[in-house]
Amino acid sequence: MAVGTHIDDFDNTRVFKATFGKWQLVKLEKDHIKDYLMNLKVAPSSRKNYRSKLNLFFQFCEDEGYIKESPMYRVRLPRHKETLAEKQKREDKYFTVDEMRLLLDAMEERADRSTTETAKNNKWRRRMFIEFQFSIGDRISESLGLRYQDIDFQQGVIYLKTQLDVNSSVTNPKVKSLKTTQSERSIVLKKREIEILSWFWERKHDGNDFVFVQENDHLLSQSLINDYLKTFHDVLPHKLITSFVSHAMRHSNVLVQKELGVDEQIIVARGGWADTQMISRVYGRHVTPILLEKADHVLKDFSVRNSQKIHKKLGILGNYREKLPELEIKEVR
Repeated sequence: MAVGTHIDDFDNTRVFKATFGKWQLVKLEKDHIKDYLMNLKVAPSSRKNYRSKLNLFFQFCEDEGYIKESPMYRVRLPRHKETLAEKQKREDKYFTVDEMRLLLDAMEERADRSTTETAKNNKWRRRMFIEFQFSIGDRISESLGLRYQDIDFQQGVIYLKTQLDVNSSVTNPKVKSLKTTQSERSIVLKKREIEILSWFWERKHDGNDFVFVQENDHLLSQSLINDYLKTFHDVLPHKLITSFVSHAMRHSNVLVQKELGVDEQIIVARGGWADTQMISRVYGRHVTPILLEKADHVLKDFSVRNSQKIHKKLGILGNYREKLPELEIKEVR
């Protein structure tokens, strides 16, 4: 188990321990655990994760003989039916390239209108960080934990082996290992990403190896970036205010890669996921205008009679047709 996973699992047991820490294990029944899970103020997906972790804990207790049978066998959580508001929130949580361009332009304009040089520079730092997040698509904890020792400017590569420890402070930031081995990766940087990192390097303070810091040498924080993004809701009033968060940049990056036709395995490798399930279940569920337009372009002239021509035009017709018997498609009257 990765150290990051162990720390996260340990943190998740704190509330459970605070609730049942003085109970005897044999006294805990399924209704107690179900009530505990249902009273957690978390999203349905997080509640399922909590249940999985408790299941592992009680399975261990059963294997070691502390209890005769795990109460988790009979814990059934009600199936969550997505509401319309939840669906709209999920579908809206990304920015197109055009929307991002408008946001960045607005950030530049407001930064240049600042009344002090310090305020101006800090706003530019936030703007550059947000563009970096949109472009590279890593987890914000990975970007905030990025140090110059993790960057090979000559080769144009960053090596992601650690992330910011969210329990540390912006004045004394610390890093910890990534959650899984799949998360550890190297990413070849785009030209613009190298320019942004170089921009921060030129403004680097002596004695601080962290990249994304403010003028006072304090590290940027996720809450600071989220609050800053929300101040630009008026630039894109058609978007939900809940979409103006740093994590939307990760969603947006996946969609840009899909629009460009990047293979899902490459998206997974760059994003640090174990497999393509996260793409299909979470990040890739959005349908952007460009994806719709590409689909319409491919499908508008489709029919059984001309499908072979369309496949040839798209360059996706394999040799499998040579193995099929000759078929004559008669005109349907």
